[in-house]
Amino acid sequence: MGGIPPLGYDNINKKLIINPGEADMVRSIFEKYNELESLNELHQWCIANNVKNKQWTTQKDTLLGGTVFCKHALNNLLRNPVYIGKVRNKKTNEIYPDLHDGIIPSELFNKTQELLSQNNNRQTSQCLHRRYMLHRKIFDMAGNMFTNKSTGKSTVRHYCRLVCYLAAGDIERITCDTIQELLNGDLSQLIPADIAQTWKAIDIESMTYDARTKLLKTLLARAVYNNSHMTFYINIAQIADEFQTPCHTNTCNVPLSTNVCLSNDGQHIIIERPVIINNRVSTNRYETCGRTVMTMQENNLQLTRALAYGWRYKSMFERGITIEQIAKTEHKAERTIYKYLALAYLSPKIVSDIMNGSAPAVDLQTLFNIAAKHMDFKEQEKEFYHS
Repeated sequence: MGGIPPLGYDNINKKLIINPGEADMVRSIFEKYNELESLNELHQWCIANNVKNKQWTTQKDTLLGGTVFCKHALNNLLRNPVYIGKVRNKKTNEIYPDLHDGIIPSELFNKTQELLSQNNNRQTSQCLHRRYMLHRKIFDMAGNMFTNKSTGKSTVRHYCRLVCYLAAGDIERITCDTIQELLNGDLSQLIPADIAQTWKAIDIESMTYDARTKLLKTLLARAVYNNSHMTFYINIAQIADEFQTPCHTNTCNVPLSTNVCLSNDGQHIIIERPVIINNRVSTNRYETCGRTVMTMQENNLQLTRALAYGWRYKSMFERGITIEQIAKTEHKAERTIYKYLALAYLSPKIVSDIMNGSAPAVDLQTLFNIAAKHMDFKEQEKEFYHS
């Protein structure tokens, strides 16, 4: 077999030979998909665990691949019969046995195909809504509802209101994290003991995407988006047995933060969480895989990583390594290296505030612009703290 071999194999003398390290990764992907039963959650798992696609070297000694999996690539991997020792005829779509060894047991592969077909066989609007955990739950400050919006052949999901597009995966992740933090808190001062007991039996982390969606339909009254924060209104109600995990009790009782309070009518718990819209830039994929909505903590982490890259490239440059060589080593464009390099010459006050988490809501692109525009520290600080 010629060309680029699939993840899990190496092409040796035109034969597919199993690459043990990559093969373990392939098995983990199949097993995790069958556990999560959601391509979207599998994609998030791959990002969190730094699982990347095949990396190879061209005949010109250029290193390619090794990037974060997109959902389309994960779908193709899960459907590829090469992992059970077979090949697909591209013209007829028929599958034939091949001479190479498989990586995945046939039972696991067949189960995966059934699950993929079930998740893809959702043609009615009612079923399509299941792909949106917060369907009819997100509103703007004026009370207008965000609608579901899919782009890129329905693979990129957003919640949309006029020209405001919120990445669905980001908003859903922030919502689930917020609920989890609430469940980890000391609920005794907010809700009756019998309700708190049912809440403490919820194990969100072990739930599938569909189970979390059903839970939020019960627990979340609405989420209100503003440019700088999300406000969550949580229903105070008993949780049905179907959402409680047997033998699971959350023993955490962390003191709740000041951004958690009861509504005036006592029917809801209100939680405010600062967020920031991070407009997609070419460098995002190196830091947060292109997220468009982040918590302030995630944004500060992104800025800190960017500073670390800048200092690293500055050190390399001062040792006599050219920008062209740095770009080749880091697999980034030269203009990207220049952007990061400029961050190494930011005001010490700005750097200090970013590192200790007290920086204002400034995204990475704005930081790049400030570093490129101003060499004077006072001018940098003026724009940074008033942007």
